[in-house]
Parts: sequence; C-alpha cells; structure tokens
Amino acid sequence: MDKSSIMDVIKINLNEALTDVITSKELVERSEKILYVDENQQSINDDLSLEERELLEDISAQWDLYLVNSYDIDTLQSLDFEKVKFPEAYLKEWYRQTI
Repeated sequence: MDKSSIMDVIKINLNEALTDVITSKELVERSEKILYVDENQQSINDDLSLEERELLEDISAQWDLYLVNSYDIDTLQSLDFEKVKFPEAYLKEWYRQTI
C-alpha cells in the first residue's frame, strides 16, 4: 500500500462502517491490520504517518474501552461482537480526521 493511499483506505473503511457495509468489529480488524505488521500486534507499521497511526490506535483502543464500558462481564462473555456498533459520533469524528 503506497503512502498516499493509507489514509484513503482508512477513510473508505470508516465510510463503510458509517453506512453499515461493514461492522464495527470489522472496522477494528481492518484498522489493526494496517496498524500492526505482525499477528501478535507487537510491531507498529513504520510506514504510517503520525496522524494515521494515532487514528488507527484510537479506533483499536476505543473498541476495547467501548465494550468494557458498555457491557457487564457476563454479557461480554456471550456477546456477538458482530452486532456491537460504535456510536455514530465516534465514526463521524474519525471520518472527519481523514479529510
């Protein structure tokens, strides 16, 4: 992926999440695929700009925070994460950052 297209891919992913083409869980998975260069999520992609990295890290971190702050532990254990949706305000703010 060339440098100029990374933010474009993030923007497309966010647009697809906003229009329910993909789930919030899939948005996070796609974001983490760009952010990390290894399966264990230990190595950050050095080709990212600071802006891209911060945006992708925010999407990834907010997923965990949103889940833990929205559901109790019993619910989380049986929750279908494909049905969980980020608040639209989160998605719109991240999308705004891609423009």
